[in-house]
Amino acid sequence: MKWSLFVIACVCSLLTTVAAQPASTVDEAVCVPDCRRGYVCIEGECLSACNPPCDRGYECTDERECVLPQAAVPPGPSQPPTWQPPAPTPQPVQPTIPATAAGAVPNPSLPQLPADGLSKLGAGSTFGMTLRLSVFGNITIAGGGESLEENAATTLAFAPFLDFAINPNLTVGLGAMYVATVKGEDAEDSGSEFDIYPRLTGVLPTSTKTRLFARFSPGYSMIQLPNPAAVENPSGLLLLFELGLDFTVSETLRATTGIGYQKGYQSSSLDGQSFDLNSEFFMMFVGFGHESTTYRAQ
Repeated sequence: MKWSLFVIACVCSLLTTVAAQPASTVDEAVCVPDCRRGYVCIEGECLSACNPPCDRGYECTDERECVLPQAAVPPGPSQPPTWQPPAPTPQPVQPTIPATAAGAVPNPSLPQLPADGLSKLGAGSTFGMTLRLSVFGNITIAGGGESLEENAATTLAFAPFLDFAINPNLTVGLGAMYVATVKGEDAEDSGSEFDIYPRLTGVLPTSTKTRLFARFSPGYSMIQLPNPAAVENPSGLLLLFELGLDFTVSETLRATTGIGYQKGYQSSSLDGQSFDLNSEFFMMFVGFGHESTTYRAQ
C-alpha cells in the first residue's frame, strides 16, 4: 500500500515539472531579419516554401509555385510596325493682292492703279535735250576729181528731241541738232551745221530704273558756210547711230548718256560745178528728258 502511494506521488511530481517548462514549437521560431519572398522560417532558418524545392534558376512564389524570375521571362514576339499613310505634300500658297482699302498705305512692291480707275501704259512722250562733245572727226571736200580730207576741230553740239513710246521696247520721235563748229583743225573760218531727223529707238530694260538703248536716225543735214554769198550752203543726207543708257531720276525725269557717230553726205555747187563737203563726227553725250504718262480706262 505504501509503495503504491509512493509511485503515484513520483508520477505526479514528474508531470508537474514537465508542465512548468516553456513550450518550444515550430510556430514560436523567429528569423531575423524576415525571410524573403518564397521562403518560410523553420526553427530559426529560412527554407524554401516549395516542397520539393524548386530547380536551379526557378524561384518559389507566395503560392508555393516554382516559376522563372520575372527578368528571365523571354519576351514575346515583336509586333510589326503599324503602317502610317505618308504625310500630304504642302501646296505652295499663292499670294493674293487685296484691294486697297480707303486710307490704307499701298505696297510699293505691287502694281498700283490710280484712284480714278485708270491703268498706266507707260511713258507717253519724252521731251528733252542732250549736250554733245566731239573730239574726233573729219571734214572732206571732193570735186573736180580731187579730194581733201582734214581732221575736224573739237566742237560742241546741242540736240533737242521728242520721243513717243510705242511699247516698252520701241520709241519713235523727232530730233534736231546744232553743231557749233564745222571746220578743219588748221582752218581759220568756221561754219556750223544744222540737222533734223526722225529717231527710231530700240529699248532693253535692265532694271526698274535703267535701260539700254540703240538708236538709228536718218535725216537731213545742212552746213552753213562762213561766206554764204560766195557759194550755196551744202546740204544732203545724214546718218546718225547712237548707243547709250537711260536711268530714272524721278517719276517724270530721266537722264541719258551714251556715244554716237554721224556721217553727213552734203553737197553744193560752185559756178555750175558740184562738189561734196562731208562732215563726220564721233560724239559723247549726256542729257535729260521729261516724261509724261499715258493711261487707259479700266
